Order: sequence, then C-alpha cells, then structure tokens
Amino acid sequence: MGVFVIFLLFSPPKAGTFECFDPVTVLQFSDTEFCFTGKFRNGSRSQIEQRLLQLGGFPSKCVRKTTRYLVVGSEGNENWLTSSFGRKIKQAMEYKEAGQDLLIIPEDVWIQVSNNSL
Repeated sequence: MGVFVIFLLFSPPKAGTFECFDPVTVLQFSDTEFCFTGKFRNGSRSQIEQRLLQLGGFPSKCVRKTTRYLVVGSEGNENWLTSSFGRKIKQAMEYKEAGQDLLIIPEDVWIQVSNNSL
C-alpha cells in the first residue's frame, strides 16, 4: 500500500460542468479519506468502500475539509442537483476553489488504480 502513479489526459477542471475531473498522477490510499458519489458500473457503493478499506483508506459519506478524493461513479445519478453533477461535486469544487487539496476523479481511474494495488 502506498503511492501509485497513473497518467491521464483530461481537460482542466471547469466549474459548473461534469468536466471537473482533475488530471491525476498519484493516488494515496493509506490513511486517506475518500468520498464516493453517483452510481458505479463496477460494483455497489458498499463493495467499493470495502475495497478502499482493504487498501488502507477510509470512506466518508460526505465531502468534508478532510476529504482528499471524490470518486464519481460513471453512471451518474438521476437525483443530482443538475443534469451533470450533484451536491457532493458542487461542494468539492467549492472546497477546491477555496484552496483545499482535494481531487475529483472518475470511476475508471479508481478501478484502474485500485485493481493494480490489491
């Protein structure tokens, strides 16, 4: 468990759009808080949270000042605040604008890195 490197090609985050993903090069799992939002193609929320616990991280039900990563499910959610994102993503973007070191990443990145880490 530790730091894993991954290179992605994403546009810079754009507030107010679903293109808010950060270009991720490293994920730290050990003793790190993750929050999950949306519906996940690769398992239930509880299965994904269990995987995080196996990797040494811990899940949070909401985005807080201590949250390091917000993982966005690839299936979205019909209950989102707007058609492209919900309250957790909105809160994460606000924290980022205020200077918090928080990354918003898509489910595909989570799956790729967590599969390589187990």
